[in-house]
Amino acid sequence: MTATKPETGVISTFTQDDYRRLAARIREQRRSRGWKQRELSQRAGISADRLSRLERGAPLRVDELVALSRAFGLGIDDLMFAPPGGAPREEADDLARKVLRLIPAEDLPPLIRLLQALIAGLRARWSIELKGDSD
Repeated sequence: MTATKPETGVISTFTQDDYRRLAARIREQRRSRGWKQRELSQRAGISADRLSRLERGAPLRVDELVALSRAFGLGIDDLMFAPPGGAPREEADDLARKVLRLIPAEDLPPLIRLLQALIAGLRARWSIELKGDSD
């Protein structure tokens, strides 16, 4: 749904429900790390008061989204669109622990490069597929 804010004339397709879902993801990411709002606000360079409003669903600016993504060590797409609950991240962490136990240390650097290339290729493919879906 597209909405225009009368006071600014800005056209937005990001709904209040979208902001609420993003707020829940921000809160979930912060809590999963055991951080208080003050700690995240310091890491992201956002005031604690502003962070509190963002976690309640206030619209956020691009610079705030970037700062929060960096503070969490996530890509913007991961912060905005990852499914709630963190299960994929927990599964990935579990898989990483298993790999580290099974693979000799000297074999890890080439394996990491291979996985990075695979991830980059998948992201590019998904990006093309998503663009194709909107046409």
